[in-house]
Amino acid sequence: MQTQQYWLGTVMILTSVVSFYYYFGWIRQMFMRTDQESKEVSVPVPLGITVWLCALAGVLLGFFPQLVLSGIDRIFSLTKDMFSM
Repeated sequence: MQTQQYWLGTVMILTSVVSFYYYFGWIRQMFMRTDQESKEVSVPVPLGITVWLCALAGVLLGFFPQLVLSGIDRIFSLTKDMFSM
């Protein structure tokens, strides 16, 4: 606003209002709708196994990132050796 670019301030305000309306719709659907009867969520066995494997892989890679980083370093060092003269 100090540079007197009022059109930019107007665009910023309008996009903020539009995004607030959009995201508030999501929040309203997640938390503010009434549910007449609660149902138990059933997870199929293959999906459950996949979720647990991904969670385990995320935890292991969080504690031991060198397992992946050493492989990435090996790949890029091979390409560096191939193209260097």
